[in-house]
Order: sequence, then C-alpha cells, then structure tokens
Amino acid sequence: MAASALNGVVEGTGNEKPSKGVTFDDLYRTSSQYRIWSFTKDELLAKRIETNKRGCQITLAKASKVKNPHTLMFESVDVETLTIEEELLLINFFARKAVGLANMFKMPSQVRGTAISFLKKFYLVNSVMEYHPKNIMLTCLFLAAKVENYFISINTFSKKINNTTPESILKYEYQIIKSLHFTLMVRHPFRSLYGFYLDLQDVMPRVDKNVIGKSYDKARGVVNEAIMSDAIFLFTPPQISLAAWRKADKELIDRYLKKKFLKERKSKIKNGLVSIKEEKEDSASVSDSGSVTVKKEKENENDEKEAEDGDENDSEDEYRKNYQKLLEVIENCENTIIDKNSREPSIDEAKLIGKKVHFCINPAKTFKRKREDADAETPGDNSLSVNSAASKEHSSTAIDLSEATKDTEDEQESKRLKV
Repeated sequence: MAASALNGVVEGTGNEKPSKGVTFDDLYRTSSQYRIWSFTKDELLAKRIETNKRGCQITLAKASKVKNPHTLMFESVDVETLTIEEELLLINFFARKAVGLANMFKMPSQVRGTAISFLKKFYLVNSVMEYHPKNIMLTCLFLAAKVENYFISINTFSKKINNTTPESILKYEYQIIKSLHFTLMVRHPFRSLYGFYLDLQDVMPRVDKNVIGKSYDKARGVVNEAIMSDAIFLFTPPQISLAAWRKADKELIDRYLKKKFLKERKSKIKNGLVSIKEEKEDSASVSDSGSVTVKKEKENENDEKEAEDGDENDSEDEYRKNYQKLLEVIENCENTIIDKNSREPSIDEAKLIGKKVHFCINPAKTFKRKREDADAETPGDNSLSVNSAASKEHSSTAIDLSEATKDTEDEQESKRLKV
C-alpha cells in the first residue's frame, strides 16, 4: 500500500522516525478493510482472473449436463462464458442502479457507498456467472441500510421495486455476508474529505471560505465516482479523498500541498513562526549591546546552529521526498478513478452481456427453449442456437435495462423503479 496521505509516511524505507503515539494510519492498518480488501494492481487482477476462471468452470460443468426433454438423456451444449471485462461492465452497471435506488429511498451517501463496496467485494469472491448482479445488488443495498443504521422495513423496500419479494431479497443475505468474510464495516473517503476541508481553512486562511466550500462540493461529486472505481481496493480513504479533490480543483490542492509539506516543513506552523521571530529579536539585541558575554553566547549559538542546519537539511530532504511520494500516489489514484474498469456500459452492451449471463446461470431452461424453437422451425434438425434461445428467454425474464438507466437522483420517492 502506498504512503499515507495524512502523515507522509514512506513505507519500506527503514528510515521512519519512531512514532510518538498510535496514529490514525496505524489504526487503519489493523482494520479488516486494509488487511482483507486492500491489494496491489497485480493482486487485484489475479483475484479477478481466479474468480472468472472458477465461474467459467461452473458454467461449463452445468452446460455439460443438460437433460434433453425429448430423449431424457443428458447432453452437452456450447456455452459462451463471460470475460473479466464483461463481468466488470455488468457490475458497474448495477452499481449505478444501486445509486438510483438509494436516491429513490433518500438514503444518505454512507449507505450508497457501503452498498457499492459490498457489491464490488462480493464479485471479487464470486462470479457474475454464478449470481446475477441484479439480485445481489438489491440485497447489498438493503444490507447496507441495516449496517449504516438507516431503518427501512423489508416490506417497504420490496414493495417499491417491481418483481421482488422480501424472500427474494433476503435469500442472498447470508451468502453476501459470508463472501465479505463477515467484515461489514466500511471506511469511506467522505469523512477524510471533510477533514481536508477543515484543514484547508486552517492552512490557507486567506482563501475565501466560500471558494473552499464550492470546491469541496465538487470534490464530493468526484468521490462519488471514485467509489465506483478500483480505487477502493488500491488506496486508503484519505488518499482517495485527496485525489478526488485534486481532480476537482487541481490549483487549490497543489497550493495546499506545497504550503503544508514544503513551506511549513517544520511540522508545527505556529512554533516555527515564533522561533523565527525570536531569532530576529535576539540578533537585534546582540548588535545593540556589543557586550563580550553576548558575543560569546552568539558564538556558541553559531556552533549549535551549524549542527542544527545539518539536521534541518536532512529534515527538508525527507519532507521533499515525502511530498514527491504523495504526489505520485495522488496522481495514480486520479488515473484509477477514470480508468476503464470503472466505465459504465451502454444499454446495448448491458443487454448483450445480460443475455449471456442468463444462459450461463440457467443453461437447462435455455436449452429447452432452444430445442423447442429448433423443432418448430426445422423438424428433425438437432442444431442448437445458443444466442437466439438465450435472447428469447432473456426478453421475458430480464430487467428493463433501458428504463432502469433513466432513474436519477431527482426522481420522486413514489416512482417505481424497474430493476
């Protein structure tokens, strides 16, 4: 994991100064979110490859034992499994549907963020070819509401969503909790973003608070996009919030970072300013008095100052290195936020992937429909058309994706969302 955005600690160098106490970074590194759900890019990709491979194996195993309704014999059918990219696209699609539903129920940002976190973590362990994201998304949202203490009854929740029942939503709850390794606490970037908002006003008092406030609002919008990306697995919440704010207002954040990590590199701003003032006063008094005692004291001070200068130079180099490291981390996080892995698919893409998912999950039903169509069109012809059958089966059971994408935050709570 990269360096901390708050304390500027560069890990792995072996040159860290001993901490004076337990920091928030230390506490975060003991959390389940860091220990279980933090990865490098290579580790995250390997995890997805493993999950996709297992999903393909399960799908092929089911498709190899499909019973022919005419001969009552088991037959094997060709299956078009999903790629990692297709799985990510469908997950992203339903993550945004979760946001639309959360807005309809007027849920706070914490609930939305937790639901998306649950959904993305679930599909690091399970494949889309095993569990349809539509069903898992609904359960994740309801579970997130409970975890974040936002009360809504299961009956009220299910009534406002077409084609759902309390049983269909609660059906996957234990499976989700198990896949999350029973780690339900989620640390979001929203809290650290507010911390930076307060610190900005302290570090840059001359900047108008209204300007900072408007910039903060823009940054919150970027954070909402960031939690849709892989950033939640690759970076800490403070790093995400700082990168999001820099993406929203680069000029302001760059000034803030330079002022905090370079110009005020003595760590305590007020103490630093006081010592400089006292030095000037002392030097003035020395020139006025001209006494031998004062001159000797000045000579001693010069000797001490030479030793201190060496320490200050080392300290300055350390702060500059940490500053450069922090900038590198923030820029990497910014690139992750806009990475293709967080892209929302088009309606046509979502429909096409949805058809493939339906066949992967229900090969027996699709085989039956496919066989009936083949017998009706060309009697005696046993050739199978997977895509056409999956398409017809999907058209009668899948969600209305085109309607689902029309939902926005401004819709009335009473409007029924087709999912």
